[in-house]
Amino acid sequence: MKLGAPFYSETELDLENVVEALVRERFPAIREVKNVYQEEESSMTIKRHDPTKILSGAVEHGDTVYLAGQVAKDVSRDIKGQTEDILGQIDALLAKCGSSKSKILYATIWVTDIRHRDPMNQVWSAWADPKNLPARACIEAKLADSRMLVEIAVIAAK
Repeated sequence: MKLGAPFYSETELDLENVVEALVRERFPAIREVKNVYQEEESSMTIKRHDPTKILSGAVEHGDTVYLAGQVAKDVSRDIKGQTEDILGQIDALLAKCGSSKSKILYATIWVTDIRHRDPMNQVWSAWADPKNLPARACIEAKLADSRMLVEIAVIAAK
């Protein structure tokens, strides 16, 4: 036998294929299990949208969509304006991933001053689907740019 050669012959390979075919024929449940496993495996692909040097704007995994924290493109706006801007971005990203605001499971909202919570909530409440409100947290935190007043990240179903 050559070094690095397989430890089986072509005849054994053919026999292995025959045995596998017989097992599938005699035990259809095994085929069902294999099909379910293959479906689960294929549905667990990861698709990334709008990548930058440090993150992806959105990531799809199976039937779940994860959005990175979104901040306003126009940071000169007040809290309401920045929130409107962000929610528009969220709508667009969710649509790109085959989802919508009615399928949001969880939202994390960071505000730079907790006193911004009420005006931010006014915009959020006007935008959110009242029949499908997500679980949510609102946290006071410093953001990367002092002009940013709010950042929102969501997780949604497809």
